Order: sequence, then C-alpha cells, then structure tokens
Amino acid sequence: MLDNNYDNKYKSYLKILGEDLKIYLESVIKELMEFNKNHKDDTFVIGKLYGYMEIISMIQQQSVADGLTLKDVGLDNFNPEKYINQRIDEIKGRKQISH
Repeated sequence: MLDNNYDNKYKSYLKILGEDLKIYLESVIKELMEFNKNHKDDTFVIGKLYGYMEIISMIQQQSVADGLTLKDVGLDNFNPEKYINQRIDEIKGRKQISH
C-alpha cells in the first residue's frame, strides 16, 4: 500500500496530466485545421485526432480500472469520442465550404 503523501502526489500528477492533455489537444486541433486548409486530403488530420482520442480513452479506462475517478485525472465531463468527432465534423465542414 502506498503512503498517503505519495498517493496524493500521484493523483495530483495525473490530474495535471489529464488537464494538460485537453489543453494540448485544443492547440493540436487548431494546428491541424490550419494544415488542412492547405491540403486536399484530410486523412492525416483525422488519423491524428483519432490517435489522441484513443490515448485519452485509454487513460480514462485505466484510471477507473485502477480505482481512480475521472475527476482524479482531470478528465471528468470529457467524452473524447464525442469531442473528436465534433472537431472532425468541423474540419470536414470547413473543407466543403472552401472547395
């Protein structure tokens, strides 16, 4: 059993990591939207977004399996699949408008 101080540091680290992942994901989406404006094929952009979705989903699932709450890891009230799919729809919508 881990001591309480170590356990709190662990949870704090994971929460910051989860929150930072969401922030980083937003900046990546902005970069990918810019990239997509100049390229006809959006396969790269969509593939990269699905990769992030898988990573965040895996962190959420493993956290719960390890007895942590999604709030503990800063990913509560965050559905990566819904979020990423909305962004993909935005990318595709902008692509259709520009062509």
